[in-house]
Amino acid sequence: MKLFKIAFVVLIHLAFVLKPQELSKSACGAYYEGITYYKFLDPTIIDQPANKPFFFTFERLYDYEWSEESGQTKDNLSEWKTYFNGQPSTKDLKKLIYKASVTETNKIKGYVQGTNPALNPKWRTNSAVTYLKGKRATDVLTYLVFAKQCEPFVTAQDYRWDTPSAKNLESMQDLIIKGTAAYRATSNSFLKMRYGYQLVRLAHYAQKYQQAVTLYDQLVKPLEGQSNSLIKYWAMAHKAGALMLSNQKAAGARLFAVVFDNCPSRRVQAYASFKVISNAEFQQVLASCKNSREVATVYTLRGLKPYANSIEEMQNIYKVAPRSSYLSLLLAREINKLESNLLSSDLSKNLAFYQKFEGFPKKEAIKYLGELQAFVAKTLKDRKVKDIDLWRLADCYLYYVAGKPAIALRKLNALSAKGPKMQHQVQVFKLAMQLAQLKKIDKAAETSLYKQVQLLGHKHLMDYLKNVYRRKLYAQGDIGKAYLCTTDSYSFPIKLEMNILDNLIAWEKRTSNKTPFELSLNSNIKRWYGIKATMYFKQDKLEDAIKYYKLAGSSVKLRANPKHFEIAGKYGHRRPVINKYTRQSLAEEMVRLKKRLKSEDPTIAFELGNIYYNISWFGNTWDALENSRSTTGASYYWYEVSNGKRTKLPRKFNMSYALSNFNKAIAWAHRKGNKELAAKAAYMAAKCERMAYEASKDYRYNKAMPEKYFSNFKLLRQQYSNTQYYKEIIKECQYYNNFLNR
Repeated sequence: MKLFKIAFVVLIHLAFVLKPQELSKSACGAYYEGITYYKFLDPTIIDQPANKPFFFTFERLYDYEWSEESGQTKDNLSEWKTYFNGQPSTKDLKKLIYKASVTETNKIKGYVQGTNPALNPKWRTNSAVTYLKGKRATDVLTYLVFAKQCEPFVTAQDYRWDTPSAKNLESMQDLIIKGTAAYRATSNSFLKMRYGYQLVRLAHYAQKYQQAVTLYDQLVKPLEGQSNSLIKYWAMAHKAGALMLSNQKAAGARLFAVVFDNCPSRRVQAYASFKVISNAEFQQVLASCKNSREVATVYTLRGLKPYANSIEEMQNIYKVAPRSSYLSLLLAREINKLESNLLSSDLSKNLAFYQKFEGFPKKEAIKYLGELQAFVAKTLKDRKVKDIDLWRLADCYLYYVAGKPAIALRKLNALSAKGPKMQHQVQVFKLAMQLAQLKKIDKAAETSLYKQVQLLGHKHLMDYLKNVYRRKLYAQGDIGKAYLCTTDSYSFPIKLEMNILDNLIAWEKRTSNKTPFELSLNSNIKRWYGIKATMYFKQDKLEDAIKYYKLAGSSVKLRANPKHFEIAGKYGHRRPVINKYTRQSLAEEMVRLKKRLKSEDPTIAFELGNIYYNISWFGNTWDALENSRSTTGASYYWYEVSNGKRTKLPRKFNMSYALSNFNKAIAWAHRKGNKELAAKAAYMAAKCERMAYEASKDYRYNKAMPEKYFSNFKLLRQQYSNTQYYKEIIKECQYYNNFLNR
């Protein structure tokens, strides 16, 4: 059974690695966040700020930087300020303890004892220095000089991994001798503790592990009963590390557990250093524990590790210390963990929404959820846990996670929430449960739920509301409003097509007084007219496009001249040419040109073909049909086509419109004897063939283009090789030269 559970938690953690809560996605350098599961339990409700790094996360630690030293600095300054009777400012204390150099500290010492009256004004006015001067406390400055002399040997390099040089080892041993003498010379227990810490740390970083253990036992341990200073735990952490590195893992691990339990500012480091791999070693650690609190802490440390079966550790803690605050920490972690596995933002895979589930490891996650529910039920029956209200709340919420929102809501309504944080959490849960049971969306429900969720300001809950609304509205036939319910979950895509636009326009026309939720959707009928016009433009229904551009009242001004033509030119390249066209006026110009095609004028056919070429993805006026252009567009489309993911050719890659007009221009120009224009049209038709190839399933990178795409290059060579334009092509087009020389 133990091995089975281990296998499950490994699988569930692998799922965490593959499916983070909020993903950063990118396209052409634009980054945005997405939600892959819903997190409704706020772990801060357990009111354990010192344990925040151990809240559930996909990262190594929750909201924590490994370089963070603020907690240690704060603890140290707090103890120094108490020692100074609270008189100096924290800012001045920090300058003296952390900023003053060895030289400056020696000068301050001379000033305090009266041998150096010429002290820099910035130190003479420092309130910590003033206090020491009044007390003539040179012993404090003697210690600070020593501590600053030790610092380079324990911060400049990581001596735990790099063996110190012989020179540095000698210097470190000299400091240990000097510090030991200073320790014995003072009767001040506050300073003794700090001397002891410096000496144990020096020995640890010198890789003299037995010496570090001995120094702790001789210098720090005798002071434990005389001092509540957290510095003793700082020293204890170094002894623990020395023991671990001396292959005394059980003893070292136990001390790390003691540090974890008693010293919040060293908690993360103690957690990271608690490395007990085998069960035999773990049993040795448990056997070495002095009391039930230590046992509970050891179980907690194992429960916090990746791949841990934390429910089993919670049961173990409950047996020895049912009022341990670590139970609440692990409870919050396990609930957040189950949320990530069962409350998918894809509601078709969300247990709380659809009350059904398929696929491994989800079935095992449901079983794991049942075990947690059973444990919570036992704690409520026994009434031994410390935060009974939290456990009652968890009991209600776990029914929701288990796909029973009605039972969860009924139990939650019977719960009396105390305090603003608990009341806020209850409201979040209630709304999530109500949304899960929503059958149909009418104006009243839509408005009421939206206002309540908006008032709470909960990101995941608002996304959940829109996700639920999106699906329900779509099922009800309100496909336009459903489209507007955009979420960060990417789980129920609705493509903006003509039927959606028609539904939106009809909704806008019939809706005079919008609800607060509808107002939040930022819908505008003129926007939909403009989008519909561009859709018609893409379909080459130019008269319809013009009609809707007029209804929209304006259209996008195009940045390049759609009539611009050149032999060379990069895909999508915008030439620095003057342009007067908007989407509407270009559509109008194309209608005018199409009407003139009846005269079979090759210049008109060429001009129209050139416009069609330029408004494609490959041309300079792609913004006639698209709002943005990805530089990887053609290659990505080819990838999807070659893998069977796409069959329909997007309008922007469809070169048939341009090719059809260029073919007309070739035929009409040839018939009229205008070989120069025919050559120009044949060259542009060849460009269309090449672009069509690059967006086809035939495309292969760094391989020759199939013969069927060379028909117009062949035509150029056979029919128009004696034209002036042909000579220009030879001069400017390397691609055509490659064709000739193959």
